[in-house]
Amino acid sequence: MSSQIHFMAEMEEDIDDLLQEIEQARGEADDWWQDFPDVLTSPLDPPPRIASDVLDEIPRADLTYTQLSTTLIPHQIYPNVKLLEFRTFSGAMAYQPCCKDIDLMGFFKPLRPIEPGVDRLFKVARAWSCIIQSLEGLPKDLRWVLATVYNFANDMLCTKLSEDTM
Repeated sequence: MSSQIHFMAEMEEDIDDLLQEIEQARGEADDWWQDFPDVLTSPLDPPPRIASDVLDEIPRADLTYTQLSTTLIPHQIYPNVKLLEFRTFSGAMAYQPCCKDIDLMGFFKPLRPIEPGVDRLFKVARAWSCIIQSLEGLPKDLRWVLATVYNFANDMLCTKLSEDTM
């Protein structure tokens, strides 16, 4: 019985250490959700009914759709990150980083010097699309929407572009 009590005490210490580590990681992360308190505190209205033909709006003949991969490629350096190959609006092939913890990792922190004074909503959209895109088994239509959000957010975060020029 005493070995079980000792084991439980060790587990409790491990859990406390883990929770402390999580809090520290969250403290060091870019806590962008706090910039949008309505998302966290406002009661949400029920979503509007979605038209049955909404998926017809996806341009399935466009290169951004036809050349979109549906396979997540494991990143060679970051073990929890996967990459999704897609074609940008400008026609270049690119990779979207996909990870459920991309915001906590500070993955986009190195871009801060070249993204000064931009609308943080686009940073949130970029991170959100990477988090959702990390889920396995998503249909290609949804992957296209997420890659489009990622591509558009990146374009809007470029200091040379603005909503008026897009």
